[in-house]
Amino acid sequence: MNTNAFNQNVEWNLEQVGVQVGHAERVKGRARSGYYKAAIIITASIVEALAFKVLEKNKALEMPLEDWECKNSFLLPQNCVANDSKSRLSICERSQEKFVLTTHTDFKKVNEVCLKLQIFSNKFFDKIEKIRKLRNKIHIQGLDFTDRSYRKKELEFISSAINELLNKL
Repeated sequence: MNTNAFNQNVEWNLEQVGVQVGHAERVKGRARSGYYKAAIIITASIVEALAFKVLEKNKALEMPLEDWECKNSFLLPQNCVANDSKSRLSICERSQEKFVLTTHTDFKKVNEVCLKLQIFSNKFFDKIEKIRKLRNKIHIQGLDFTDRSYRKKELEFISSAINELLNKL
């Protein structure tokens, strides 16, 4: 990862957070929530990027094993009955690879691996999970309520994680 581009992207996104907070402070009522939502999503994305960077910095550590993966699956004869009539039994070769960090590794996985490697404490892991869940509220199709719950308080909570992550770099 190009460190200069990374730093410039973090800096630019922090500037965008400042713009959104400035807008939020100039309006009243529900309009604030929209500006805080944008600021929260951007800030949570910065947290995700910094968590990735922290894990990348520690990639020399012994990486944990991934979940078992089934390869080369073969169906058993139909007289081998499954519990469910809609299911078929099979046999497969299973393998367990080591975790490999890529630019496409998702936020949840980065957080989980940082916990397994004890880069993050349980308390900090929980904090990052809360931030990840706040960020994931952008998937409005999964919400069962009208979401206007974005406040300065949540933005400050997320921002505090940035300082903690920077200390780990």
